[in-house]
Amino acid sequence: MLVRNGKLEDVVECTRRILNDPWYDRLTKRVIVYKGVPFWVVDDSFVPEWHMSKVNYDSDDKRMPKDDTQLMKWIGREIGEDLPIDRPLWKITVLENFRKCDDGSGDFISCVVLRVHHVLADGVSLMSMLNSMMTTQSELEAIKSNRPVPPRGHMSPLVNKIHPRPWLLALYAAMYALPVLLGHAISRSDVNPFKTQHVEGKKVVGMLHDTIDIKKIKAVKNRLGMSINDVLMGVLGAACHRVWAKLDGVEGADSFLAAIPVNMRAGTERSVFNNLNAAIVLPVPTDSADPFVACEKIKLTLDYYKRHPIVYVNFLCMLTMMRLFPAHLVRMIIEFMTNKTTAVVSNVPGPTEIMFMGDKQIESLGFWAPQVGTSSFGVTLVSIGGKLSVGCILDAGASDKSQLLCDEYRAAFNDLEKIVLEGETMPIKECNRDDGSLATQANVQMP
Repeated sequence: MLVRNGKLEDVVECTRRILNDPWYDRLTKRVIVYKGVPFWVVDDSFVPEWHMSKVNYDSDDKRMPKDDTQLMKWIGREIGEDLPIDRPLWKITVLENFRKCDDGSGDFISCVVLRVHHVLADGVSLMSMLNSMMTTQSELEAIKSNRPVPPRGHMSPLVNKIHPRPWLLALYAAMYALPVLLGHAISRSDVNPFKTQHVEGKKVVGMLHDTIDIKKIKAVKNRLGMSINDVLMGVLGAACHRVWAKLDGVEGADSFLAAIPVNMRAGTERSVFNNLNAAIVLPVPTDSADPFVACEKIKLTLDYYKRHPIVYVNFLCMLTMMRLFPAHLVRMIIEFMTNKTTAVVSNVPGPTEIMFMGDKQIESLGFWAPQVGTSSFGVTLVSIGGKLSVGCILDAGASDKSQLLCDEYRAAFNDLEKIVLEGETMPIKECNRDDGSLATQANVQMP
């Protein structure tokens, strides 16, 4: 996260606020393995300050990032380091005052990098933890004016509701578990410019610095009669097409396979620090630079998954597998399945208010998903304070165009906004959907 005038002391104070909270007890525990079975145990030698540090670079030090491009390279090196297994699996690094704000205020921007092993929590749990650490704008204003602190509102709606007919869900799981798993197992591995069999381990990250107003996204989706996910995923497909078109000697692809984590909690209350999600694998269309066309296509796919209980089936299969199979076999199965895909794409909703680290405003927030096997591409869409940020991570063996993808994501959304909201005149024609109905296709004229 990028924090205005942020200091290590602010991070330590906010982190200590949650360390004694039983909801986040894994922050003080480590993992041990006994006879092949992992367990959580309290780390008797845990000292919070050992997990939080700042980088002491002078302003003239060559290692000090001078701009956002160099910052992304520094972050890539930070998150590429393994977390030691003999202690709680998290670490915070603060890069203080690496550049001045560009608004003429004289303030500085600091970068706070939180690394958390996925065994501790998923994206929803992590956002819930950050929400507990941070202060909202209304809370900060109340504190400064000596008024009672207002009750904390919920984050954006998270999730799936519990299935209304559990017996029917169990029947579906029994009928479709084997066909779904076998179908994925015998499928061919993905082929596209971001898929590689030669994973280097070096991480190249990018981040959308020009965040997108959530109100604009909602206005676009309302005008199109789509969901927010339809819009976000369609724009991603168009952005990938544009990136691949700019690479010399690279042949694009009509789609890429993405594993999409789906939160299986019910409600919007804060989440216990754990992993409680299912995953669906679906093709993201990348055969058009036109975001309108891409949104139309991905909507058909997402609507299919909404009508069928595949997410619930996958979730029950995963729980059953983890309870019956030994840990090493589960790891092998997950890696085998993951190797079929190119990417992990997550959408993590966060607090709707502007947030503060203590009394220091958080300017933007980015997530970078962990990678497994040869799944070398990750995109995480994060909303906070009414703004959407995009984080992209690529293994260097696949590509180094993470920042270009984030920039093209912004450009593709801008084009979609012009078509839908501003009524920009563009050639219109009719095209056939896969279900036989007609859709209006607006062809964006790319330079």
